[in-house]
This record gives sequence, C-alpha cells and structure tokens, in this order.
Amino acid sequence: RASDESYYEEDVIPFLEKNYSETIVFKGTSYGDTRKARDKFIGNCKLVINLLRMFSCLLYDGGFLGKTIGIDLRSNKSIGSAYNLSINTEENEISYGWSSTEPNSLILNSAILQEMRESYFFFFFREIMWKTELTDMEATIKTALTWIGEAQNEKDIDMAFIKFWIAIEAIFSIATDKIQERIVVGLVTLLTFGHYNYFQLADKSSNAKRIKKLYDLRCNIVHCGKQVVGYEELKEVSEYAGWAVLALVDLNKKGFENRQQLWHESSRL
Repeated sequence: RASDESYYEEDVIPFLEKNYSETIVFKGTSYGDTRKARDKFIGNCKLVINLLRMFSCLLYDGGFLGKTIGIDLRSNKSIGSAYNLSINTEENEISYGWSSTEPNSLILNSAILQEMRESYFFFFFREIMWKTELTDMEATIKTALTWIGEAQNEKDIDMAFIKFWIAIEAIFSIATDKIQERIVVGLVTLLTFGHYNYFQLADKSSNAKRIKKLYDLRCNIVHCGKQVVGYEELKEVSEYAGWAVLALVDLNKKGFENRQQLWHESSRL
C-alpha cells in the first residue's frame, strides 16, 4: 500500500501522533541472547538521552546543569510514572525520583539539530554509541559521557560532584601514579587549547589552582566523608566534564586515537 497516500494520512500519521507524539523513538540493532541484546540496546538508548540532555543544557543554559530533562524509557517505566531530575538553582536543591508530572520540555527543532551537527559532533557521538569495536579514545569518550549522565541523574549533590569527576578521571587517568597532577595539567591544557577554548591562556595558572581545589573537595568526600560541595562547585565541575568531552571528540577527529597521545601533548604544553 506504499503508493496509497490516503493510507498514510488516514492511518499512519494518526497512529504516530497518538502513540509517539512528543517522544523520542530509538531504532537500532544489538546482538546476543535476548536479555543481553535488550540490556545493551537499552544502555545505548540511555547514552543517546545523556547526549541530548548534555546538549540541551549547553544550548539552553550555558552549562551542563539547570534543566529538568526526563528519562522515560518504556521498558523501565513503573506504573506510568516518569523518571526525572530537577534542579532548583534558587534553593540550591536537586530533586530526583519517580513522578507522574511531566518534566520541562526539551525542544528540538531543525536549527538546534543543525547546530548540534555542525558545532558539537552529534553524528560522531551517535556512531560510537553503536559501534562494537572502539579505539581507546572512542571508548574514553563513551565512558565519560556515561558518567556525565549518571551525575545528571544523581539526587545527592556530593555524589553528583564525584560522578562528574569520574567522567574527567576517565579521560586523564592513564596510570596509577600522579593522578591529580595528570588531571590538573590535562584538564587545563584540554580546556585552554582545545577546540572550544573554554579557558583563556592568560588564566592558565589560576585555573590550575581552582581545579586542584575542586579535586581536593572530591577527595575529601571520598576519603573523609565530608559534605562540602555547593551548587556552584557542582555546576563548575559539570562544565569541566562536558566541555572536556566535546574537546576530546574534536581531537579524536583530528587523529588522536588514545589517551597517551593526549597526555604527551598536555605535558609538552
């Protein structure tokens, strides 16, 4: 009935509007037994949502926090409720949970999608999410994006802070020694000389001190159990993580295949 235009107007379009209006539909292929393939497919779907949410925060809010973007996979739904993250910047609160109320809309139009394609490597992200064989750099990008999503899902502000740092650590922890030094030097270099120039060269020293201070906060939480993180610190580290991932994608497209190459350039600069 492909040649019958009335079929689409009378049957197909109303069906899509009724069942899929204001939703994101995923199509892909995963291999393995039924459970393994299903879990892998759902995991990749969540990564796509993490990516869209990260971009939406960047485009709408100038950072990687501050928007309520729901994760509502039908396979994970419970009694019709939607899973969402909400951040109240005025009260410095993060609320999280299952709710029957709708989260704020994430509006995607042709202009925004075009900007995502041209400026933020959307198609590259999409490709590595479904690849079975990844280079070290591609695997690092995928891991970092996963932890950014986990941080954005987190209801506890200290744990969200730690998870954003885990995303950053995935990029720079190429050895077990001098971890903090590698993170500080690597992050300053990547955000200063990377594609987006998030940091200014003139502020290199002060940025290094600030990153070290924020990483010390991370260590206090992990090793001492101290709850010392405020919303501004959380937002700051979230921006480090998000912009670092985007800069890493640009380097990958320029021929960087592993983190050793990144560290070599970072230590040189």
